[in-house]
Amino acid sequence: LAEEQAQAEAQAAASLEKQLKQALRGSTEAEVHKQAHDTLERRLAEAESRLAKAERRAKLAEEQAQDEVQAADALERQLKRALRRVAEVEQREKLAREGEAAWKRAHDEQASRLHKAELQLQLYEMQDRLRKMEAQSPDRRFASYAPKTPPTVERAPSRGSVYITPTGKKYHAAHCRYGASYGGPKVSLQAAQGRGLQPCLICRPG
Repeated sequence: LAEEQAQAEAQAAASLEKQLKQALRGSTEAEVHKQAHDTLERRLAEAESRLAKAERRAKLAEEQAQDEVQAADALERQLKRALRRVAEVEQREKLAREGEAAWKRAHDEQASRLHKAELQLQLYEMQDRLRKMEAQSPDRRFASYAPKTPPTVERAPSRGSVYITPTGKKYHAAHCRYGASYGGPKVSLQAAQGRGLQPCLICRPG
């Protein structure tokens, strides 16, 4: 009987030890699962934190990109306005050059016509003199060139001022059609003579 009782106690002790070991294994597995869960939660929190930081950086980058796009648009508008102003200035300069060239051509043409008119006038006067000389007798034909009897020419009364033609070769009185009407500068008679200019053959200013 004592032996049977000892065996029963031994079996009970073994069963209790087995249950204890199972409890210990279950506790260990639970702790392992808990640690794994905590690790996963910690990694998830870190991933969420990194994702939030990445989202903030992406938002800042997007805002910066929008600012850069707006700045580029403003710069493009300024560049277009500057190009328009440059084109306007170039157009004005072109018109000014064309106007200056046209004025110069007109001035040169007017001076050329005036010079031709003076030459034609001189030619007419020379022809008129030749006709008069041919109409005179041979003895009187060259009398006007004799040093003892110089020809007397009646000149218009001088008022102290004359007009110079654009060609700058002759000077005229105020009433002469080749004088002030051609826009020549007004100078004193002494200044015109001092330049070596010749008097007009029509108005003959003093």
